[in-house]
Amino acid sequence: MSRFPAKPDDEDDKKDVYEACLAGRVEELLRLVGTDANMIVKDGQRPLHVVATSGREDMVAVIEALLKTGSDVNATTTTDEDTVLHLVIKHAVLRLAFQSCLMILEHNPDLDIRNKNLRTPYDVAMAQEYFELANVLDGSMTPEEAREYYKKSIGDLYGGRLIEAVMNDNETEALDCVIQGADCNRVNKHGAGAIHYLFTDLYHHPPLKLLTKMVECGADVNLRDYEGDTALNLAIKKTSLRPDNTMYNVVDQLLKWGANPTHKDLDGNDALALAENRKYLDVVKLLKRQKTTMIAESITSAIQEDDSDELEALLQDPDANLNVPNSMGLFPLHVAILRINPVSRNDMVRRILNKGADINVKAVPNPEHDEAGNTPLHMSVARDQLDTVRILLTYNPAISPTNNEGLTPYNYAEQNGNAEMMRLLQEHQRNAERRDDPNQVNQQKELQRLLKDPEANVNVPNSSGLFPLHLAIMENDPMIRETYVRRLISLGANVNAKAIPRMQGKVLLKEGNTPLHMAAIRKQVKIAKILLNSKAQRHMENSDGKKPYDYAESNKDEQMMTLLKEYKGEQATTEKKPRKPPLTSRDLEPKKLQEKGRTKSFDEVGGIDERRREQDGLDEIINDPDANVNIRNANGLYPIHQAIMRNDPIERNQLIQSLMNKGADVNSRALKSGNTPLHLAVSRGQLGTVKLLLGYRPMFSVPNLAGKTPYAIAEEGNKMEILSLLESYKRNVVDKRKSNAAIRDKANCTVS
Repeated sequence: MSRFPAKPDDEDDKKDVYEACLAGRVEELLRLVGTDANMIVKDGQRPLHVVATSGREDMVAVIEALLKTGSDVNATTTTDEDTVLHLVIKHAVLRLAFQSCLMILEHNPDLDIRNKNLRTPYDVAMAQEYFELANVLDGSMTPEEAREYYKKSIGDLYGGRLIEAVMNDNETEALDCVIQGADCNRVNKHGAGAIHYLFTDLYHHPPLKLLTKMVECGADVNLRDYEGDTALNLAIKKTSLRPDNTMYNVVDQLLKWGANPTHKDLDGNDALALAENRKYLDVVKLLKRQKTTMIAESITSAIQEDDSDELEALLQDPDANLNVPNSMGLFPLHVAILRINPVSRNDMVRRILNKGADINVKAVPNPEHDEAGNTPLHMSVARDQLDTVRILLTYNPAISPTNNEGLTPYNYAEQNGNAEMMRLLQEHQRNAERRDDPNQVNQQKELQRLLKDPEANVNVPNSSGLFPLHLAIMENDPMIRETYVRRLISLGANVNAKAIPRMQGKVLLKEGNTPLHMAAIRKQVKIAKILLNSKAQRHMENSDGKKPYDYAESNKDEQMMTLLKEYKGEQATTEKKPRKPPLTSRDLEPKKLQEKGRTKSFDEVGGIDERRREQDGLDEIINDPDANVNIRNANGLYPIHQAIMRNDPIERNQLIQSLMNKGADVNSRALKSGNTPLHLAVSRGQLGTVKLLLGYRPMFSVPNLAGKTPYAIAEEGNKMEILSLLESYKRNVVDKRKSNAAIRDKANCTVS
């Protein structure tokens, strides 16, 4: 309980009120004043007058609180008959006086009251040379107009002083100008502002302290001077900032404040070019990361605002990366799918995908959305965007990826009860399973041919990275499927074979599903039992880290979950590597092993070129103008290696020439053997092909992983014609090249 009465009348109480007016908290002052806000406290002054003469920084808030509790805005002191307006103008600095007067004007004071010296508040302002404030007090402005005028007047006044303070290297005065309300974006007659002079030789203090205060008070970090430079450009140009990482820290902070690194000076150099020219590698790295992020954010904004022209311009930028998430963790393709207008949505989706966006990109978890782990297909299916889903499916997306909740796109279609969407996804799944890259060979026919061949190897993948057992599980007819699976297992098919990564156009698709994974995905309980009884490992993970049980759980397949959980036939074991690599990555087997009936080579079985033609996809690569001819396939071979493996010499050499014309690397090395195309052609005794390759000036003495050069291989094989050709090449090209290099080196030497 307060010891003060509601209306204090003794000197001690008034002393407490007086001290609270000078420096106390607002709440305490109001408690002490109580209901008598107009009491005389000291020397004929009321609480309102004492606060006005105090100079305290929170004067505006305190005066406003007193006026709201009943203080008379027109009350005068008993000595000089000053109102609160008179006193504020007399005793406060211009900034506080201006702000206080603006607030008091909202309480409708009488501007014509004169004090004992017969001066109105306007007269006092003129006497103090507060001319900007006097213009507000002449009664011609509304409070709203007065506030706008204040911002401009104070900003201009202290903005000019701020520029002078920076040019005079006076950090203290510069900071005070900012605090007083300077317009930090004011420029002088030379077209430059304080933020520019910070990064000239006129200012010697570390810039971050003043720069931070200026930005807090509204400085535009992208303000350009008369030469087009921003603070970012000028910071990079100021070499004295290099020591102690000052430049890096300034650039980093400017970028965080939103500095645009693409602004160019009069010489056409942006921040990145300036840093690269000066070899500031740390700053270059910082700017490149920021530029990529900025373009990604700009692309997102263009999509959200349906700005087709801006989007097209951004997509043409060489630094545009459509596989970078925005600040919310969404990629451009996700943002496009969020468009409500189906016409613009579908147009943007096509354009983004055609520029190289990853069709299977997953949204990054973020509190601002609930799309964590969703691919574009997830999002489009969940929103029942049938036409957009059809577009996405033409780009061959993964049909059954799981998001962070373990749900597939099909699960969303099922939850929505969208029968047409479910049918579309199922149909595409079947078509994708039947499609064999690159020549669209029907996989079931391929499997039938394989089963009719008693000497075929049932553990060789096709060009899609699928083994025969995978193909069998993809058969739709359950009886035929079971027959295929049992037959392949009886022929020695590896029940734990993983589908291997493969190239689709320029994209590397990761798989890793075992037959048991595929059976679980397709809810094939009977096939799963056959596989488990044949020692299939239920604990193996695919390339996404998923086990067969994970897919059964995602499908809510109780029967499959029970089978995989309770099966006792095997324990988790370490995965064994296949005993033999695929055909395209190994040499033909020794003849003795073939004679024992183990596995004959495709050359002896017949149709080698036809099979290779179906598997290597060279025809499609040659005909695709955008194909990358320097990417290895799943077996570690480049297209040029695969071309050399063709038997027909005319076709082989034509393929090699076509690949070289498309930019193939004549020195590309196979992953598993280290063989260059020259190694491979020499080992196969292909004289014409060796001669063709030598015309492209390959490296002559590169050893493969076995330590053998092409010459050593020819020597071991007693291939005399090829040896003669290689010796001639060494003599006329290699040795001459070395001799010319030695002459150049000698000519470049300087003798001191």
